[in-house]
Amino acid sequence: MILFNRKNGIIFGSLSWIIAFCLFTIAIGLYISVDPYYSIFSHHLSDLGVGKNYSNVIFIIGLAFTEVFQIPFYLSIGIALKQNKSNFNLIKIAMGASLISTLSLILVIPLLPDLGNPICYTMHGILGFIHFIAMAIAYTFYSIIELSNPRISKIFGFVSIYSALFYSLTIIFFTIHIIYWLAISGIFLWVFMHTLFLIRTKE
Repeated sequence: MILFNRKNGIIFGSLSWIIAFCLFTIAIGLYISVDPYYSIFSHHLSDLGVGKNYSNVIFIIGLAFTEVFQIPFYLSIGIALKQNKSNFNLIKIAMGASLISTLSLILVIPLLPDLGNPICYTMHGILGFIHFIAMAIAYTFYSIIELSNPRISKIFGFVSIYSALFYSLTIIFFTIHIIYWLAISGIFLWVFMHTLFLIRTKE
């Protein structure tokens, strides 16, 4: 369990957030520079996987590093919650769902350059659906864990509720792009706030 501790969780959480924010922003900028019609009202983030002007390359690199770094981050969060006397059975469900969502996105990566292939396109849809369901479950359980534990500030539970809400809504209203982007903002907010949670947590 040496890798999955508070200090490494802070490092991996910070790296995953910074890499995702910087490389996704660069990818969007590259895409828009040749196609100004890309927007949060008409596109999904994963559309960058077949993006123009090397935006696809930057996006895929960012997604790969982000998801790999989130694996030890989620495990470190689970350990920190357990150290704060939270219900370990609920923690295992939340961590398991988090890891399933992360692995689903890792499996999506090799499919992105070939979404014109019907099989790749279908698998991309299935894995994306798994990601959103698993993350909605994870955030729901994180919110229950955090709001029911008096040792943890309620702000973390409220952030988990926000993320769970928009991930759940995205499953139903995936074609409404703004709801999808609110879910994406939810995961950025969640990782940022829970990196702060690790910083505040004592060993």
